[in-house]
Order: sequence, then structure tokens, then C-alpha cells
Amino acid sequence: MNNKSGIRTGIVVLVLLLAVGFAAVTTQLVINGTINIGANTSDFESNVKFHTASATGSANASVTGDTNAAASISSDGKTITFTTQILDTIGETSVLEYDVENGSQYDAQLGDMKCVEGNYNATNFPATATTSFTDTTGHVTVTSNNELTGTTIAKKSGTTPTVSAGKAHVTVTMIKSYVGDDTTTPPTTQKTITFTCMMTANGLSA
Repeated sequence: MNNKSGIRTGIVVLVLLLAVGFAAVTTQLVINGTINIGANTSDFESNVKFHTASATGSANASVTGDTNAAASISSDGKTITFTTQILDTIGETSVLEYDVENGSQYDAQLGDMKCVEGNYNATNFPATATTSFTDTTGHVTVTSNNELTGTTIAKKSGTTPTVSAGKAHVTVTMIKSYVGDDTTTPPTTQKTITFTCMMTANGLSA
């Protein structure tokens, strides 16, 4: 009886010691990660663009060569070409209406549409541009109404661009009559005035 009891006790002790020995042998494996993120500027620059553009201004049938005001958007959506009818009456206006779409992965916050006399592009646009100006001859005013200033256009939904909730306008108004220029040969009864407007949009994380 005593021998059997001793064998049992020895087996139990041996098994317990082996179990403790295995549990004490451990190690750890570690991963150190570095994540690089960046702004996708080309996505924002290419996909925030004009959505639609239209012009209001009727031609005067009695004025030779006069046509209705017109507006068109460039193939990349970044530029509107706006041409007024011939303004020949004080108070006569021509109005450009436009909206903006955002097809990027960022929300787009719109700034002021500022205007200046002359032809410019994004790289040489004058910092002195304002939301309204009178041309150097004093015949017309150009006013950007800026209804979209400060608004945010949400990022695209899937592959569908988001369009601004409202539209904005640029208004050209004749404030001084034009008598023509008899110093040219032949004398001219019409004059062309050019102007450029530009808006800055800022990308927001979304």
C-alpha cells in the first residue's frame, strides 16, 4: 500500500514541474510601423471646376454686329469665356451666372471671385484685384456678387461630383456713354474692354 502511494505522489509532482517549466519559456514579437500620408493636390486642382455658365444680355437689332451675351466653359472646366452684348445705353447690363462643382476627395471652401481690368492667368493675377471695379475709361463697372463666398462644397459622392447649392453672378453695367473714337482710321464706334476674374478654393480634409 505504501509503495503504490509513493508512486502516485511522484508522478503528480513530476507532471506539475513539467507544466511550470513550459509556461515560463516565452518571447515577444514586435512590429514598428511608419505611415506616410500626403495631400493629393492634383486631385483637388483638377476636379474643382465650373459646373455651368450662362449669360444674360440681349442684342440691339439696330446696332450692326451686335449679338446676345454669351458664356462658355473650357474643356478642363477651369475657365469661363464671357462676352457681353454691345452696351450702348447707360444703365444697360450684362450678367454672367455660374456655379461650381467638386469632384475631388476633399471638401472645397470657396473664396471671393475678384476681378481686374485686363487679361491675366492664375500665375500673374494681380493681388490688387477687387470684387468690383470701374474700367480706366470710366464707361463700365464690373461687379462680382460673390453669392458663393465662404460656402463649402462637399467632396464627391462615389464618382459623382457635388455641385454648389447656389449660383453666383458677375454683372457688367454701362455707367457712361461712349461717343466713339474719331482719332482712328477709320473712326470707330465700338470699343472692347477686357477683364479677368479669379476665385481661390481651399481644400478641407473630409
